[in-house]
Amino acid sequence: MNATRSPLQGVIFSPAIDIVAPALAANAIVVPSELLAGVYAAAVTAIPFGARLLFLFAFVRWYEAAIVDEQPNS
Repeated sequence: MNATRSPLQGVIFSPAIDIVAPALAANAIVVPSELLAGVYAAAVTAIPFGARLLFLFAFVRWYEAAIVDEQPNS
């Protein structure tokens, strides 16, 4: 197995999810108000969406590497 650099999408989306996750924690800690429902809904939507995108980026990268390894050397 060869070591490769992390894909740019992963470098961008991982910190984005790390920023969204504290929004959920803050929503649980802060006294509820009318505006927090929107923050909660956005965070609950963003985390699974970002996780799905990271999975797809990793799968595409793995699949492309597998195709390159299968091609015969000429």
